[in-house]
Amino acid sequence: MKEYIIAVCAAAVIAAFCDILIPRGWQKYIGILTGAILMSVLISPVLNFRGIDISQLSFDDAQYTEFDINSEISDKFCQNAAVDIENRVMDEFSADISAKVYADFDGNEFNGIRRIELSCAYNPAIESRLMEVYGCGEIIFETG
Repeated sequence: MKEYIIAVCAAAVIAAFCDILIPRGWQKYIGILTGAILMSVLISPVLNFRGIDISQLSFDDAQYTEFDINSEISDKFCQNAAVDIENRVMDEFSADISAKVYADFDGNEFNGIRRIELSCAYNPAIESRLMEVYGCGEIIFETG
């Protein structure tokens, strides 16, 4: 019982200390966090009485989803660049095309646009302008 009272007092002192030091904008978040900690300290004897050890709870059974943020960024960049190319060609050359962009990402580093594929007949003015703006290594014109 003595350990329980010490734990409750320590949690309350830490909560009060955090409340004093934390900036006013964060106080509601810290209040929620310290409230959850105080609740877990206050409930722990009830859980121990029922045979549940709160320190042994784990989330190993939870399912985690793998998410590759780099591929998402690369895909979104390529989509946005393709839309930009289509709009640029329409504005500057009055040509309705569709574009597909292949970017060169190395981990977290962007190394430039590797290739642009355009669905239109070959036009040297379009090729020159896109090379100038995007600095890509290769522009492929496809008809059909």
